Amino acid sequence: MLTLQILKPWQKDPSYYLNQVNSSVFVIMAREFASLENRLALVISREKLALKLLKSSRLNLKNPPKIYTDIDLE
Repeated sequence: MLTLQILKPWQKDPSYYLNQVNSSVFVIMAREFASLENRLALVISREKLALKLLKSSRLNLKNPPKIYTDIDLE
């Protein structure tokens, strides 16, 4: 509840979106639930969806603190 009602990282932290993308790829590659080829196909499909997520970040971010932006640009 704290995250949803108070912190709202999707509005303040640009790295929130990159972390979501990274985590979704890591989970697929770290677990051996399918062949490597099948897992890579899943990663590619998630990366295509990631473009939509990153575009939505432009709409959702509302005046992020300068330090967050500076760190992410580095």
